[in-house]
Amino acid sequence: MLRQIEIEPRLTYNRSHIALNTVGYNFCWFHPRKLGNCHIECRVSEETRDAAVSNLQSSGIDASPLRNDFITFGITVQTLKLHQAVLVDVLKRAEEWSKR
Repeated sequence: MLRQIEIEPRLTYNRSHIALNTVGYNFCWFHPRKLGNCHIECRVSEETRDAAVSNLQSSGIDASPLRNDFITFGITVQTLKLHQAVLVDVLKRAEEWSKR
């Protein structure tokens, strides 16, 4: 999804999670589950966090703020297909944060 908006992602595979970054800091952590869903934590700027949470919630994704600059939510493959545009927007905001 990020390659469609000309962002080249780099993945780091760890024992308990997969971290996502580009040229800056890690900005997203994926925690895959055995039941086919995935728990995601994204780090965004404090100014855009509430807007990103409300966008996710309005599209039907149960998202919540975590600390000052994190968003946490869970997705399934079906959710990913249905709400791809909203998820790309959140990942783009997180990627912009990582370049600070």
